[in-house]
Amino acid sequence: MDRPDHTAHFRPTRSQQPAEVTILDDRGVPTVELELPTDVGTAGDAERHLSDAGWTVTASWTATDDGWTAPVSR
Repeated sequence: MDRPDHTAHFRPTRSQQPAEVTILDDRGVPTVELELPTDVGTAGDAERHLSDAGWTVTASWTATDDGWTAPVSR
């Protein structure tokens, strides 16, 4: 059985909100939310935390209005 595609959406620390990564399924529904340390400021930093949580980034990060997105798999 093929696993659905997932997308990681990384948002760095913003005023009064910690850095976080949300994993979205192939329908765009959030399935996992990871709160990250406040010193995580780049997609590369977030990628290390994703890896620790069992996710692999499968292509380059793309900039968004509020952070970055990348396809991920487990």
